[in-house]
Order: sequence, then structure tokens, then C-alpha cells
Amino acid sequence: MGKSKKGSGNAWLTTYADFMSLMMIFFILIYTLTPGVEPEKWQQFLLMFKGQPSIIIMETSTANEQSPDNRDRMEAFDELVRMIGEADAEEDVLIEFTDDFIKITLRESVSFTTYSSVLLPRAQEILMVLSGIIKQPQPRPIARIEVFGHTDNVPIQANAPLYKSNWELGAARSISVITFMSDSGGLNPALFVPSSYAEFDPVATNDTADGRSQNRRVEIYLRFQE
Repeated sequence: MGKSKKGSGNAWLTTYADFMSLMMIFFILIYTLTPGVEPEKWQQFLLMFKGQPSIIIMETSTANEQSPDNRDRMEAFDELVRMIGEADAEEDVLIEFTDDFIKITLRESVSFTTYSSVLLPRAQEILMVLSGIIKQPQPRPIARIEVFGHTDNVPIQANAPLYKSNWELGAARSISVITFMSDSGGLNPALFVPSSYAEFDPVATNDTADGRSQNRRVEIYLRFQE
């Protein structure tokens, strides 16, 4: 446990570290008491408390069941997960699995500078690994790759030289990802669908700097054939 701070009236105030430790113990107890926990999921659960790459397994089937396709895809994506960890990008890249798609989220901090649609070197490395994985045989072939550009709600400056609105900025970032993955990654351009949500699909509040940072992102959906 971390150190505690003594306040007035002999009251003890729990530090943030203490609180997080208690929460971790609580969730571990709840998780281990749940019937049918699979070893693979237990390991993924523990990784969340060890600062490892962020992976979420979203299930569309019955509880505590994971399809063979999902397991095969997770194994195929091990290289991407490893590279994200080595690049210290766990806070900036999120991978989510379902039976029908895989979603990769790149936050602005790893992908672009403010008001720019030029991919940063670290984003290029991630997209090259991702492209290589996509080209590998998949349990179910990929039908299309949707790329969505998102921004915060701060308006583009009136004298901005390239983009006149967040719609344009989001679209330009989406197209940059697609262009790189098709030209440098060698993927079929016909697979891609570009789109821009601008500021209209936030995942956090736009009232704080951290929330706006989370909203500035690119989402890549790998949609599988029926």
C-alpha cells in the first residue's frame, strides 16, 4: 500500500495509490469468483493492471464464450500488440475485438500533430505492422476497412491554410491513413471506406484538455465477411 496522509480530527485520508490498489483487489476477487473464467481472459484482465498494451475483448455471444475466429485473430495480432508495447504507445492505441470486426483506435498524440493530416513516424510504423497482418490469411476474409477521422469541438482557425472546418480535417486524416496503408502497406484500395465524424462523435468531454485529446483520434474498423 502507498503512504496515507493524516488529516484533522485524527481522520486518515486514503491516497490515490491506495484507492487504486483496493479497486484492483476488489475487481480481481469479483473476476475470480465468476464461473467459467477462461485462462486467456484472465491473462488479458491482469494486463490492464500491469501497464501492458490495451486490448478489449468485446463479446457478442453468450457470456464467457469466445469464438475460435476471435482467438485466431488475437493470435495474429500479437505482433501489433508487441510493437505497441515496445513503442510505449499503450495509452495511444486501443484494439477491440468482436465476432464481426476489429477496431483499432489511434489517438492524435501517436498519429498527427495539431491541425495536421501528415502521419507521424510512430503511426506509420503501427500502420505498416497492421497492413502486414491484414495481408496474412484470416479465419474470415476482410470485406472492407472503414477509417473514421475524429476531432475535438475547437473550430479551425479562420486563417488556417489547409482546412476550413473540422469536417475537412477529419476527412483528410482518414484519407492519409488509407493512402499510407494502400501505397506503403500494399493493401487493396478497394477495401477502404473513408469518412469524417468531425467533432460529432466524442468519446469524452470537450470541456477539458484531456477530454479533447481523447476525442482527436482515428478509428480503423476491419469488417469481416459474413
